Amino acid sequence: MPGIRQLPPAAGTASAPPERALPARAKPRGRRARTRRHRLPWVVAAAATALALVLGGAVGAMGVRMQQMREHTAEVERLLAASDASVRDAPLDGGDARASVVTSQRSGTVLVMVEGLPPAPEGMGYQLWYVEDSGTRSAGMLADTGGGMYSGMARGLGSAERIGISLEPAGGMPEPSHDPMTVEL
Repeated sequence: MPGIRQLPPAAGTASAPPERALPARAKPRGRRARTRRHRLPWVVAAAATALALVLGGAVGAMGVRMQQMREHTAEVERLLAASDASVRDAPLDGGDARASVVTSQRSGTVLVMVEGLPPAPEGMGYQLWYVEDSGTRSAGMLADTGGGMYSGMARGLGSAERIGISLEPAGGMPEPSHDPMTVEL
């Protein structure tokens, strides 16, 4: 009769079509496929969370670095604007480098920029020294600012008459390991 559907043949009868093998790449749908399908959103969410944490950390570190740069720039500006600021540009005694030194006795601050120092070997750095009649005392380490320049800013100028620079271990030393190159203030 037209419009009436026939029932499929019963399983195991001769009229049933032979089962076809699945292609090698096709996988049966079942528990394994459902597990993968349910796991995928969690994997994507975990990867997105990890990426967000890494990017957040990088942005946070960049923000800290930018704040430090702003503070340093403001400190340099205050030194240059000080009413008693003096600038001296001279070669370092005992070396081929040239130093520009800005000092303010009132604030006890010194800014040193040096050009012409050879690159510091691995594990070494250039240390600043306050040179006084009574001896030397550390004023911190110079930073490699690129382009063959080193710079550093220090407080506690006191009665120093000269600034010294010597090559020391990267962490600095309590006293210079040899006579530092100097420039008069």
